Parts: sequence; C-alpha cells; structure tokens
Amino acid sequence: MNLTDGSTFTVPFASDNYQFFITFPQDVLVTGVGAVFNNFAAFTPVTGSDFRPYVALAIATPGTFNFTLIPESITYSTIGFSGGSTNPVSTILNGSTQNLSVPIQAGTVMAIVGGWSNLGTPQSLQQFIYMSGSIFFS
Repeated sequence: MNLTDGSTFTVPFASDNYQFFITFPQDVLVTGVGAVFNNFAAFTPVTGSDFRPYVALAIATPGTFNFTLIPESITYSTIGFSGGSTNPVSTILNGSTQNLSVPIQAGTVMAIVGGWSNLGTPQSLQQFIYMSGSIFFS
C-alpha cells in the first residue's frame, strides 16, 4: 500500500487483502494506542540498523475507504530488532502511545495499519510481522 501524498491512501481491494475496519455509533476520543509485535521468521539485520515496527490509526469519511493517517497515533516499538545478531522467531516487542486527544466523529471508519521504519543504518528488509494491541477511548 502506498501513501499518495505522505498521509492518505485508498484501500486496494484484492484477493490478498483483508480489511478489518471499525465504525463508531457515537463520537469518541482516542486517548492511547498499545501494540505488541512479533516476527514471523528469524532474521539478522546488519549491525547499526534499528528496525522498528509500528501501528497507526487511519480514518475515512462514511461511505468511502479513502483513509488519512492520524500522525500522532503512530506507535513504534520501544526498542528495535537487534542489528548484527539473530532475532529468533516470535521475538516480542511492545510499544504504546499515551496522552492522545484525537476526536473521532460518529460514522467515521477507522483502520489500524502497520509498517516498518529503520531508524539506523540503511538496509532493505523483507520480513513479515504479527501485530496486535489495543485502542483506548473515552
């Protein structure tokens, strides 16, 4: 999935794409995001790399699947996968973002998206990861 202008995307419906959306019957306030990550297979990133998985919330107006990321909801793992050493299958990482104050209007469609960032030495990566977690509302 590609971001069209750095923060928006349309869900590409295809046979390999599973959609899990949330809709809201009333206005809510997002106050936090918690995330748990684990890798599908063992891998060894180069020394100096700092691969961190993340999740983020994205919203779309009712009747569309044209989503915009909520930048303040981006939640990285607190530590990255170790560069220069093997990260075994199911290495568990955690992350959380608290003290958010993001209003979501009734009828809004929300998606939880995820990805990778390398905060260290540049290196390409092809690695599947499992993501789960929670969204806190008030």
